[in-house]
Amino acid sequence: MKKIKKKWIVVIVVVVILSILGIKMMSKDNTPQTIVEVNKVSRGDLQTLVEVKGEIEANDSAEITSAYNYEVISIGVKEGDKVQKGQILATLDSKTIEDEITILKKEIEYDILRLKESYSEVSNIYKSTEGLKLSTNNAKLSEDNAKLAAENAKNALDTAIKNEQKQQELYNADAIARQELDSAIDAKNQAQISYNQALVAYEQAKVAYSQAKEAEKRGIHDIKTSINQATPKKSAVEAINIKKQTLLQKMKRLEDLKVKAPITGTVTRVYAKIGRNAQDTQDHKPMFVIEDESKKFLLAKIGEYDISNIKLGQEVSISADVLGKEEVKGIVDRISPTGEKSSTSNNIVIPIKILLTQSDSRLITGVTAKAKIKTNEEKSTLKIPFESIYNQDGKNYLLVVENDTIRKIEVRTGLESSFETQIISPDIKEGMSVVKIPDETMTDGTKVVISDGQNNVKKEEDKK
Repeated sequence: MKKIKKKWIVVIVVVVILSILGIKMMSKDNTPQTIVEVNKVSRGDLQTLVEVKGEIEANDSAEITSAYNYEVISIGVKEGDKVQKGQILATLDSKTIEDEITILKKEIEYDILRLKESYSEVSNIYKSTEGLKLSTNNAKLSEDNAKLAAENAKNALDTAIKNEQKQQELYNADAIARQELDSAIDAKNQAQISYNQALVAYEQAKVAYSQAKEAEKRGIHDIKTSINQATPKKSAVEAINIKKQTLLQKMKRLEDLKVKAPITGTVTRVYAKIGRNAQDTQDHKPMFVIEDESKKFLLAKIGEYDISNIKLGQEVSISADVLGKEEVKGIVDRISPTGEKSSTSNNIVIPIKILLTQSDSRLITGVTAKAKIKTNEEKSTLKIPFESIYNQDGKNYLLVVENDTIRKIEVRTGLESSFETQIISPDIKEGMSVVKIPDETMTDGTKVVISDGQNNVKKEEDKK
């Protein structure tokens, strides 16, 4: 019994040595046999992948700083808080700017009051101009009335003279009494007196009108001088406008002392400290960092030779150390229209954004992750590890092992993954044994012995 065991041990050792050295064995009919390992033709899904590495980033992020280095008197948020756009994060000391605004408002009010007084004075001067014009118009009206009265008196005198002449003729003809003639003479004499008085009044009215016009002329000249002196200068009006603009700027600054969130998101960093100035943060970091985590992306860069295989919407599997053996899904969301030089070589790379379609709290901003982008896929296809494909004279072959004998079959290859290749041939069936690593010494009819890869030769009954 011991001898039998020792015999088998010797045989196994010999077989192992022969397998390692690739030495051919002899069959029962003394035909040389080659020891080979085989792969099985399998059927399944085959994918081509492009693998990239990058960092997780939020949909949007903001680093909040203040342009005004005033003391922080309150902080209204902490790390992890959800905030809305426009929400107040912190308040800076505003006493100084409030005092400046109060003083500036009073200055503007005073300047406007003085401006109104100046305009009121100018208005009064304009009113005196209207008085002069009214006086001149009244004098002109008096002159016109005096002239009309003189003309009427002249007409009355002419009528009285004619009537006297007529009465004289009648009296000479003994047609009327002396009393009637005397009455006509008295009427003429009275008409003459009235006419003389009207002429005097007319001359006086003309003089008054001339004096009124001269007074108006001199008055308007003086008034224009007064108006020029009283009218506010353009520079004074501009000075008020400048102060108003300064006030608006200070009001905006006052509002800016309320540090607000520019986006909706989560506060991920708080570097501001109560009692310190807004810009007095460690290593000059921002006061706050807010990230919009409604979406997360993996930012990566694709080599120029692979970019032609990348399309929007392609499925992506994402892994990271923080996920352990788990993966999350994503899709290619954006492909940059331009490339850039790689930071590690002279090659060109193209930035892409991969949208995480599965959320996972462990994938926080800044985490390094890997992505496998599925660029192509064949469902339920025949496939074999690429090492089993034998190329000769530009053609591809598989060395199929049937009944311990090699049969060389020409095949076409299709989709290639990192480890397997699609096989297209009517002669290849699922489950066939194919030489794992073929070489040119193996041809049709070559006798082989199949090894299991552990230096153990399979017996015929094992294979069955």
